[in-house]
Amino acid sequence: DRLSPEDLTDPRIPAGGTPGYATINFSVGYRPAADQELIGTLENITDKKYKTHGSGVFATGINLIVSYLVRF
Repeated sequence: DRLSPEDLTDPRIPAGGTPGYATINFSVGYRPAADQELIGTLENITDKKYKTHGSGVFATGINLIVSYLVRF
């Protein structure tokens, strides 16, 4: 009941507005040396289907990110 008139006709926004959502994420890091860092992140562990307000695209399902950072 709080959508603007433009949002009421926007096909990316469902009737009644964008529903709320929550995801469970897990991140861990390890420093093998003072100038190095290994990071692992697991996002959306429950594989929840969601999209942010005004987005026409659903977010990815379960997502794994692994990164290795070296500072010079």
